[in-house]
Order: sequence, then structure tokens, then C-alpha cells
Amino acid sequence: MAVPLYKSEGNAVSIRGIGGWGRGRVGRPVTPPRQGLIVHALHKSASMFLYRFFAELCPRLNMPFYSIHNQPPNHGELNGEMDRSFVLGPLRSFSTEGFNFPRLQRVRHLLQIRDPRDILVSEYFSLGWIHSDRDWTDADRDHRTRIRNMSVDQYVIQENEISKYPLLNRYSPILQLVDQPDVTIVRYEDMVLNFEQWLAPILQTIQLQPAARWQRQLARRYRNEFRPDSCPGAHKRNVLPGDHRAKLEPETIALLNQRFEPILKVLGYLPAAAAA
Repeated sequence: MAVPLYKSEGNAVSIRGIGGWGRGRVGRPVTPPRQGLIVHALHKSASMFLYRFFAELCPRLNMPFYSIHNQPPNHGELNGEMDRSFVLGPLRSFSTEGFNFPRLQRVRHLLQIRDPRDILVSEYFSLGWIHSDRDWTDADRDHRTRIRNMSVDQYVIQENEISKYPLLNRYSPILQLVDQPDVTIVRYEDMVLNFEQWLAPILQTIQLQPAARWQRQLARRYRNEFRPDSCPGAHKRNVLPGDHRAKLEPETIALLNQRFEPILKVLGYLPAAAAA
């Protein structure tokens, strides 16, 4: 059984040193309301890091974590009668409908975004070379062969035609969610370049206090997480933002800027688009 992260000591609690998190005294945490947190991240947006992050954090808060990636998967055990705080995810879509838990005080959604132009570049290398094809169907392998016969520019231009689930369709629902009261949006780019800044809205959403101490502890825990692997076939080929500017021709970037313009503008990626 996981050791709770909180251990009462009079009027304070201490953070137990587990897995490199370190030790230290922190103030008494605020008791959060009974709420569900649904985590969303499209493919190639560090969704598996989000899984590991919450899989480590939730047990230490005595908070159940439901995910298709758990072994065994337990996401199907979640039902509308849930009456305690929980986390579910990550879900590979931005749909926030259908999550009804009348016995909870609220349901919140955490959406991780990434520049869609970088997602497409990452998809090209992942689907074409990096991902294992061990459990793939013949159709999946045919799709890989087709991608390998394309340049990266050709792939990102034609992705909306050759993909069963084009990125534009998967991304567009977020346009209706910006500024919604129970939606928190965090950026992949902040996660990679300024992890403590990325943590701040997450800690606020799940009401962990004092936030500054938690930020330092978690930043220390994951300080080496976003270094690209050195071998050419590694899963983390390039984690740094802006890879599309290095890999794509200017004409291709201009086309993507037009295709994704509403998303780039609303999510703050338009200045990068204009500079490309």
C-alpha cells in the first residue's frame, strides 16, 4: 500500500522523502472539496508523463486514480455514484461532456495543450519510425509504410486527408472551453521550459498548499524528465518546443498557420506563427 504523503505532526505536516521528493515541513493542507479531476491531453502532448505524474501523486494524497494505463486498467470502474475526490486520465480528447457525478461538489477538467504544428511533426517521426508496431494491425503497418514514403512536409500537409482522426478535428473542441470556470488549461511548452510555472495552476486546481513548497518538491522530483534520449530511435526524440520551425519549409508552416489559425490565436501561439 502506498505511503500517504501527508503525516500529521501537531499543527504541521511533513513531506516524506519518497522517490527523490526530499523532506521538509509544510503548513497544514487545505481540505479540498469533493471533486473529480478529468485530465485531457492529445497524443504527442506528453500524455504519458501526465499519467506517471498523477499515478505517483494520487496515492500519496489518498486519492483514487483511474486510467486505461493502470495495470490492470481501472477506468471502467468509475461510475456516477462516486462520492470522493478522484483523478481520471489522461484522456486523448478535449471533450468534456458526459461526466456527471451528482454526489460530488464539482467536476473540473485539466487540459494540456501543445502547439499543433509541433504535434504534427512529432506524429510523423513517431508513427513512421519510433513507436513499436508489435500490436499493430496490417492497416496500421500499411499506414506506417505510407508515412515512410513521405517527407515530413508532405505528411503534415496531407495529415488531414490520410488520418482517420485529423488533428484539426481533435483540437477544435478546445475553442469552446477557453475561460470556462471548471476548465484549467496548461501548456506543454511551460512543462518543458518552466516546470514550476506549469505546476502552479495544477496545484491550485487540486488545492495543494503551500503551493511554493509543493512546486519545489515536485520540480526536484522531475528535474531530469525532459531531457531528450540520446539514441536515435528513442521515444523522446525532441521535447523542446518549436521543432516545426527546424523541420518544415516556410511554405508548409504558412499553410499550417492558416489551417490552425483560430486555435493558434486563441491559445497564444499566433505570435510564433507570425514569426515563422
